[in-house]
Amino acid sequence: MMAAGGIRPLRERLLEARRGNRRELVGEIVDGVHRLAGDGYRCCLVDYDRCRTEFFVRLLGFENDRIKAEFEFPLDPEVPAVQLVPLSHLADYDEVRDPYRIREIYEDMGEFIKRKKARIEYQRPLAVGGPAARVVGPGQPQAQRTPPWRRRWRLPVSPFVSSGIAILWAGVGLACTSSLILFLFIS
Repeated sequence: MMAAGGIRPLRERLLEARRGNRRELVGEIVDGVHRLAGDGYRCCLVDYDRCRTEFFVRLLGFENDRIKAEFEFPLDPEVPAVQLVPLSHLADYDEVRDPYRIREIYEDMGEFIKRKKARIEYQRPLAVGGPAARVVGPGQPQAQRTPPWRRRWRLPVSPFVSSGIAILWAGVGLACTSSLILFLFIS
C-alpha cells in the first residue's frame, strides 16, 4: 500500500505501472487520489510546453480515468470550475517553483504524455447585464437587430476636430443666412 504524501508519489506509481504494465497498481493510485481529495489537497496543473503552472487546483476525486479537480486560481469565466485532468499534468507546489524541475517531470513522463498542455474545456461567459448583454449577433432574430437605417458609420474623430467641424458648419450657416437676408433687403 502507498502512503498519501502528495501528487509526486502517485505520479511515480503511475510511471511504475505503465513501464511495468502492472494494472494492479492502478487501484492503489485511485485510492491515493481519493485520500488526497478527502483531505482537500491542493496542487498545480502544469503546462509542459511553457514549463510553468497553468492553474492551481483542488482535488475532488477520480472519474473516467482522470482526476476530478476544481480550478481555484486564476479565476477565468471561460473555464468551468470543475474539470477532469490527467494525473501526468499535476504537480505539487514544491515541484513547480523551478522550471527545470517541471522539465524533469516532463522528461520522466514524456513517453506517456500525448500533449504537453492538458486539455481544458472552455465555455462562453454568460451575459449578465449592461451593454455587453445587448450585443446582437447574426444568429439572432431580425427583430432584435438594429434596423439598417439606425446604424451609423462613425469615424474615430477626436472631440477637438468634431467641435471644429461644428464651428465651421455654424459659420457656413451664418454666412448663408446673412447673405439671404442681405439679398432680400437689397432687392
